[in-house]
Amino acid sequence: MFSEDLRAKIRVSYAQFQNYRQVGRNFGVSHQTVKYIVSNQCNEQKKRRGPERKLGRHEEMAINRVIRKSIQEGVRISGKIIQQNCNLDHVSDRTARRTMSRIGFKYKIIKQSLLLTQKHKLRRVELAKNRLESQHPW
Repeated sequence: MFSEDLRAKIRVSYAQFQNYRQVGRNFGVSHQTVKYIVSNQCNEQKKRRGPERKLGRHEEMAINRVIRKSIQEGVRISGKIIQQNCNLDHVSDRTARRTMSRIGFKYKIIKQSLLLTQKHKLRRVELAKNRLESQHPW
């Protein structure tokens, strides 16, 4: 990227010589670079390729906060939960998951398993003991 000062010098030099190659030789840049600098007066940044993102920076920051908070609390998080907590009614949960991955969080589908509480486990042991003590005919 060239400084604005150098760009101005190239434009002035081109106005004097009217030759891209000669100006390029004087400043040590290619003639195509001189042509680009002269023809494009604006210094705007080029747009990013691809479709525009649905979520802005402030929404990405909100998602980041919700994820960090849930990690500290030890709560499982999903795209749907993020969508509800951040009030993202205008996007799908898949967009929320895509944003999570862009921020740097890895999205995995958790294994399906029975979530037994301590009470459930004690009850199962109790039933097994009763079954053994009652001498059930197997």
